[in-house]
Amino acid sequence: MKKSSCFNKRKQCFALFIDDSLSEKDAFLKSTDMFHFCNDYFLKKTDYPFVLTLENASSFGGSTENISRWKKRGVVMASLTWNFENSLAGGVKSKKGLTAFGKSAIKEMENEKIVVDVSHLNEKSFSDFLSVSRKPFAASHSNCYSICKNERNLKDWQIKEIVSSSGIIGLNFYPLFLGNGFVFENIYKNIIYLLKFGAEDNIAIGSDFDGAKMSVFLNSDKKVIHLYNFLRLKGLEKSILEKIFFKNAENFFNNVLQVK
Repeated sequence: MKKSSCFNKRKQCFALFIDDSLSEKDAFLKSTDMFHFCNDYFLKKTDYPFVLTLENASSFGGSTENISRWKKRGVVMASLTWNFENSLAGGVKSKKGLTAFGKSAIKEMENEKIVVDVSHLNEKSFSDFLSVSRKPFAASHSNCYSICKNERNLKDWQIKEIVSSSGIIGLNFYPLFLGNGFVFENIYKNIIYLLKFGAEDNIAIGSDFDGAKMSVFLNSDKKVIHLYNFLRLKGLEKSILEKIFFKNAENFFNNVLQVK
């Protein structure tokens, strides 16, 4: 299970992660087991209000009927793939595009008010997704390719599509996706770059905590305050930082979930 700071210190996204090596039947069963274990032994006891998500829609088990089951369990966002490919689409390690099942799953996710997460999609699947999607969507933990040329980061045209859809882009803290140099400075560069696309209302904190080896300066949610202070010293206004650190994500989910 992965944890990412999505709103502020007290509210986070918890993702049930499924590796590409599992069959979709096994992926559904394993993610279901993880859900029950976490719900019984962790999520009920944590002090953090949480947003339950899935990383890798192999957890749907190849059936759109399971999407409503996950919704009833409290899932509000799911990524279509991880790095390789499944029955829905292709990840960044694949050239596969969106499948017929993937198109059906996206429509059902939007009907069920489950946010589609495009992090990990390759460009072909991302482009195919745009032809089907009708709702705001998320890149929950992806940075800017122009800042760090890693295949997991977003190209300019993808950033424009997310912003125009009123979607959300969660900044990823993983050094490999930020490039060489001080982690705080690299995050600042990503923010400044995104702001050039008019993304003031679209930037959030994606972190990828528990998903990768982080910089010692930013390897827990307790250190996020230091990032905030650094960004203030760099001249970013409090009003913008409030949006980035919690308001944008909160507004995004409330809008998609139609929370009054």
